[in-house]
Amino acid sequence: MTFTPSATPTVTNTPIPVITPNDPNYYRQWGLDKIGAPYAWPFSKGQGVVIAVVDSGVDLYHPDLQGKLVSGWDFVDNDSIPYPSDGKGHGTHVAGIAGSLTSNSLGIAGVGWDAQIMPVRVCGTSGCAFSAVADGIKWAVDHGAKVINLSLGSQYSNSTIRDAVAYAWSHGAVIIAASGNCGDPSTYQPNGCTVLSPISYPAGYDNVIGVGATTSSDTRASFSTYGPHVDIAAPGDQIYSTYVNLFGSTYADDSGTSMAAPFVSGAAALVWARSPGLTNQQVVDILLATAFDLGTAGRDDYFGRGRLDVRYAVQVAGSSSIPTGMHSNAYTMPQSVDANLSAEVAAGRVIVKLRPGSTLDDLATLLGGVGAVYDSPLLLDRTHVVRVPAGTERAAAAELSTSPLIEYAEPDYVMRLD
Repeated sequence: MTFTPSATPTVTNTPIPVITPNDPNYYRQWGLDKIGAPYAWPFSKGQGVVIAVVDSGVDLYHPDLQGKLVSGWDFVDNDSIPYPSDGKGHGTHVAGIAGSLTSNSLGIAGVGWDAQIMPVRVCGTSGCAFSAVADGIKWAVDHGAKVINLSLGSQYSNSTIRDAVAYAWSHGAVIIAASGNCGDPSTYQPNGCTVLSPISYPAGYDNVIGVGATTSSDTRASFSTYGPHVDIAAPGDQIYSTYVNLFGSTYADDSGTSMAAPFVSGAAALVWARSPGLTNQQVVDILLATAFDLGTAGRDDYFGRGRLDVRYAVQVAGSSSIPTGMHSNAYTMPQSVDANLSAEVAAGRVIVKLRPGSTLDDLATLLGGVGAVYDSPLLLDRTHVVRVPAGTERAAAAELSTSPLIEYAEPDYVMRLD
């Protein structure tokens, strides 16, 4: 969504010390210098803050991540060990940006130097089911995550994800999501992008910081989706980070708004660790109010409030000049999937949310009428997965939605990693 600051915080203009970590590949990490991380680390390293990487998993044995990981969950295989720890490498790359081990004379540095990483695997070989992402968000918050990193997205809104985000926000978490890699929405783009829906979700939901990607020269990365859902921008082009051990390398360059989002997640950890009494609203306000303005003066659709400046953000977090009351919903997001648009459906799966007072017996009766069977509950309140014959997902959801016992019924769609 779009957060709109209404005031500019001030800090005392005094010299700031600098910390340069001893990681041998730090020189390849242009993004850390760009956001002012060496000037923030003397004041905060993210200690005590857990960042949930809701993604394809994290390499549990990566030498630059071991010791940083807390217990997570695998919503693909439904067990406590996110294994295969990361079959794609995407979540491992994201985790390293947000919080790799730092100044350990190995590999790279992470933004959240002392923050901990919670691996929550929601993406398998066929993508990231909406229901798995929703469960992952809620599970992470319930198990102590203060920052939720969502380097994934869809051009289709979904009530299940929206409910999970609302739950996380109401329980005090900061939610950060990639703005998408569809580039200029005026032309057709690959990777499932369509001109019909340039907004990416969950970045477009209320109380989510949508993150666009910038280059080393502070321009918008050509792939970075822009629009009213962009709240801030961060480095996302040719970002060097941890990777799964493929072809003998445990580090790699990658580009995307997926890489930009964890810069902001790591910065949120630094701000919160500097001033643990802050609310999630205050953390968001500080990050956006201190961004380095790029493009058109003030907020714009390319950079949001500007490029992340964690040096300034950490100063403000430690001052008496914390901005407040700066959140407004300046853009009204669609509340459900437009069935006229094509989207990849998780075959045979429909998400059903019961109204208060409705029971599983009520649901069982309704399912019989549409040839559906009960599958499993979601972690979200009153929300369940049901199974229908492949190809009938939209029709079954539409029929179930007509019941006064049902709050909503939607096909279970699949997100992509951004």
